[in-house]
Amino acid sequence: MNEERERKSSSGLLILLLCTSPLLYVLSIGPVAMFAQRNGSAAPSPWIRQVYAPLIWLHAHTILEKPLEAYIRLWVK
Repeated sequence: MNEERERKSSSGLLILLLCTSPLLYVLSIGPVAMFAQRNGSAAPSPWIRQVYAPLIWLHAHTILEKPLEAYIRLWVK
């Protein structure tokens, strides 16, 4: 009985992690942009460009341009 409950709990945690990971990835662009600005970087470092390439593409090719810019402006002033 306990094994079954433990298996359900761990599978529920895995599902939660898989569902929230994309959201946390998108939300992490704000703090990273703030960190890059505070370090005096005019342009993002190569690793930032590589890690956030999907978001950069979404910004350039979809209607998410303005929402992404607005979110980053909340972090970078």
